[in-house]
Amino acid sequence: MAGVLNNLGDLLAKDNARWMDAERYYREALAIYQKLAEKDPDSYQTVLAWAFSNLGTLIAKDSTRQVEAEKYYREALVIYRKLAKKDPGFNQTGQARTLNNLGVLLANDDAHWSEAEKYYRGALAIYRKLTEKDPDFNQTEQARTLNNLGLLLANDRMHWPEAEKYYCEALAIYRKLAEKDPDSYQSDLARVLSNLGFLLAKDSTRQDEAEKYYREVLVIGRELAKEDPDSYQANLAGVLNNLGDLLAKDNARWMDAERYYREVLVIARELARKDPDFDQTNLAGVLNNLGNLLVNNRMHQTEAEDLYREALVIARKLAKKDVDSYHPLLAEILKDWGAAYLKWRQPVQAEFYLKKAVEVLISLTEKVPERFLVDLKDSRRLLQEAIDAQQTGKKRAA
Repeated sequence: MAGVLNNLGDLLAKDNARWMDAERYYREALAIYQKLAEKDPDSYQTVLAWAFSNLGTLIAKDSTRQVEAEKYYREALVIYRKLAKKDPGFNQTGQARTLNNLGVLLANDDAHWSEAEKYYRGALAIYRKLTEKDPDFNQTEQARTLNNLGLLLANDRMHWPEAEKYYCEALAIYRKLAEKDPDSYQSDLARVLSNLGFLLAKDSTRQDEAEKYYREVLVIGRELAKEDPDSYQANLAGVLNNLGDLLAKDNARWMDAERYYREVLVIARELARKDPDFDQTNLAGVLNNLGNLLVNNRMHQTEAEDLYREALVIARKLAKKDVDSYHPLLAEILKDWGAAYLKWRQPVQAEFYLKKAVEVLISLTEKVPERFLVDLKDSRRLLQEAIDAQQTGKKRAA
């Protein structure tokens, strides 16, 4: 009975509209397994851990229930570790999966990155042992953990070489899997290629490599979006935006960058129109990026201002709902718009937006200094330039 309930939960969990039903079945299955495990722990501890992990995975999809999801993952982890300690030959796949999922959960909070890293490394160690024992072991979950660890380490410049190593290892696995079963693994392959491209794009000496990976993703992304637009249009917009960002660094390729940004804008507007709950972060981001690009041509100032204005409206709405998640985006748009006015030699308007950017960045720096201090210093420098430009203008007028 519990198995049927759990399977029904698995089925309904795939449908966003039926998560509440899935949770109900998972909880019912969990209650049965808890009673069975009390009477016969040797027979039911494994499935009890599995039930805790499944419930945690479902609840983790709700950003407001992360603490609750963590609790269930930790319950599962305690059981899995006891089983592994009791029996060295115990299959630790479930434990590795739970460690990875716990890492994903904690990686969402900057303050818990070191703990997330520990769990990812624990999962990876288990997966490596399983692969050593069985060369035919399905490495899908190992590749996922490698990618997740790369994503985490990519946040720290000191760890970029290690992040690249993990991305490349994940990429090798997904290439093999995608050769055998492209329908199942093309999207995973695209994800790692995109992450690797994004990492290499941070290095000014490796822009060509980054572009190569982005273009490979773009080919895959267009195919996937053509077959299933509802599932993959957002991903396609993401890689187009990244490619636009890369090309925007090269003055000779601004037209290509603009073309990609405008394609992203069309996709993002359409997604927002279709779904009122669509996360408009990407829309605000590409509006800002296109604005930044058009700043370089004074003929496009009016359009750039319109783009910044629309991006700012979206960012302010998002920040009202979730300050911690969206204040960085708000600060970026305010700073970029202020810097644009400096380029256009309109220091009064520049001061207005840069002051607001500094205010937001001060609050962000107080929480996470290592992440926002550089932006705060740069915004203060630009703000001082705007103030100095006004003083110089007044002296000339006098």
